[in-house]
Amino acid sequence: MRLRPLPLNAALILALFLLVQSLSALVPPSGPSWAGKAGVQYREAVLDPDPQARVLALAILFPAGSAQDPRGGEGTAFLLGRLLEGQGNRVLSRYGASLRVEVSSEEFLITLVSAPNEWREAVTELDELLYREGLSAPDLESAREELLEVLAFETGAPGRIFEREGAVFLLGATHPAARPLRGTPASVGSVTRSDVEAFRSLYLRAEEGVLAANGPVQAEELSSVLSDAVRDLGEGGESVISVAAADSLAPAPVLRLYRSASPTLEVPSAPLGPPAWTTGQRVMMDRELTSTWISVAFPFPLGTPELLLDFVGHLIIEDLTPTPPDPGLFEAQVSRMDIQDAPVLVVTASVDPRSTSRWEERLSGSLRELAADPPAGAFFELARRRFRSSVLLELAIPENRTKWLARQVATGGDPTADLEAAIWGLRRPAVAAAAAAAGPSRTLLFGSRSMMDR
Repeated sequence: MRLRPLPLNAALILALFLLVQSLSALVPPSGPSWAGKAGVQYREAVLDPDPQARVLALAILFPAGSAQDPRGGEGTAFLLGRLLEGQGNRVLSRYGASLRVEVSSEEFLITLVSAPNEWREAVTELDELLYREGLSAPDLESAREELLEVLAFETGAPGRIFEREGAVFLLGATHPAARPLRGTPASVGSVTRSDVEAFRSLYLRAEEGVLAANGPVQAEELSSVLSDAVRDLGEGGESVISVAAADSLAPAPVLRLYRSASPTLEVPSAPLGPPAWTTGQRVMMDRELTSTWISVAFPFPLGTPELLLDFVGHLIIEDLTPTPPDPGLFEAQVSRMDIQDAPVLVVTASVDPRSTSRWEERLSGSLRELAADPPAGAFFELARRRFRSSVLLELAIPENRTKWLARQVATGGDPTADLEAAIWGLRRPAVAAAAAAAGPSRTLLFGSRSMMDR
């Protein structure tokens, strides 16, 4: 059979068709809101290079969490986190890597830890999981079943009820962040794969995320895998210090810090903004329980240095938990949160109901005592050293280091800050000024009124 040449118009049309087909093959496939590896561009990506590290740790922080759950679909973000963790670890285990996903009301935080010789494959798989790969229906059902088991076990648990009531007390019942982080059995059971896909599409967008990495890699290497520009935090000159717990003879882990100006931390004479509230409040919730939960929240003016607030919280806990321990105290902790962008310290304790009044007074008066008479002399030096050890040992763990870096970048902080110098910059007058600057506290008591001493 003899082939005849195509007419000119037909040949031109065919040539254009083949050209379009060849060009389309070069364009990565696009999804609902992500554009494949070549199109991934993080809001910012930073690297803390450490040639001596035994692992590569990588954190990706997205500014979304349970507060973005759809109404009636509470638990969507948390369920997506469990799904990504399960699906990701199943794939990443072949590279000796592990994935962890932490979800709060305002954050979706992903942490990857990988062996140095296979980090490229692990990071590529994570990229596929977040931006290109479909979510597994079996993994979704497995994550749902596990979460429903936890929710069933925790139904009626006083600790969870107190956690929920505390959020409502401080934020208000209608605030999105006050809704249950893990959802309810009914809401979790109603979440579909389309729902979690939609949450990923809307809120886990690379251009909204911050990536931080720590390990034996160079910025150029990481950039080539991410197809994204990576800022090298080591360029400003670095120092390596050994950090050991106070009075410890154990081998000291190594934490790499970067030199920058670290002035003495003081409370600003003109705060950047008002505290979260200006009126105090006290609420008692009567429940038939064998212990009493007490939560005292202190609002601070916007602009109060975070490290100073963390040190104030450290001093409060050290005062509340002496050695030997007080038999009336079961547990005590301090957390920091933001309400209307202003910092709030929340002191929480679980106590013997018969000593409720004494402990309420101690918690409520903790800042008043710090303002009037913070630790002095050798006692202040000891407290600062212990705080330094706890902070630096925490950040000596690579995955914790990357989470800290990601949060610093996301909130406009200095990821190259010399924390050691900043901690040495903490002063007794600054502690007293910070404690005095706090607004009126809000107290929630949760327990059996008939058992509480009055």
